[in-house]
Amino acid sequence: MPSTPEIKSRVSDPPKVFPRPPAAMPLEPFNLAPLNDAQARFRRDFTELARLWQETKQDWRDDKARQFEQEHLAAIGPSLTRFDSQLSELIETLRKAQAAVSDTERETRELY
Repeated sequence: MPSTPEIKSRVSDPPKVFPRPPAAMPLEPFNLAPLNDAQARFRRDFTELARLWQETKQDWRDDKARQFEQEHLAAIGPSLTRFDSQLSELIETLRKAQAAVSDTERETRELY
């Protein structure tokens, strides 16, 4: 157990001083291209999955195929559609936010 003088010295230590952040942070445009590319790949791959499943169903027509489709594939379409819709909304929101910041900070290009 520390002695009383050690406790007092800890309590009386001056607070640590951290450097101040800069007054303004430079604003760099957010690159939306990777999100747009990902969305395009996602749509392409989803279309390809649907096409391949339709081809597979031509040859695989038993109860196991119907069970597989019902248990594993039936919910994918609506889920992927919702995901695509939400991704589109995110991209549009980011685009609008970037445009708004760009309009208000056109002179300084700084974000406070």
